[in-house]
Amino acid sequence: MNFILIPSALALAIKLWLLASAGKNLLLDHRDILCFMLALLGLNAIELVGLTSYLAQSGNEYFFLQTYYAFAFLAAGSFLALAINIYTSTFGWLKNIVYGIAVVFAIGSYFPNFILNGVENNGYSLTRVPGA
Repeated sequence: MNFILIPSALALAIKLWLLASAGKNLLLDHRDILCFMLALLGLNAIELVGLTSYLAQSGNEYFFLQTYYAFAFLAAGSFLALAINIYTSTFGWLKNIVYGIAVVFAIGSYFPNFILNGVENNGYSLTRVPGA
């Protein structure tokens, strides 16, 4: 096992443990927390699979980076919706707008030259080639 995979695998294991021990009531009563945790879980899973793919030189790095950005947009949107929910309950309509924008950007990460235009190696990791 390569040592570069250990932090990603550890973060994934911690998030799985948090989801398992959080209790059904907490996650079902607060869907914003559930969305945020699932988006972060997706980030860690894609990071682990993407690093494994990168180390195996499989050539699927662009797809994994697109998926990583999609989960990052969903995580940011769900975190903002969670903050709105904690602050006040009178702006419930604003959470729907935030989730909608996050989904649009998540889907947009799969369109070429919109958010990502490619992947390049910077010597120790992969980085994006910005889109238009």
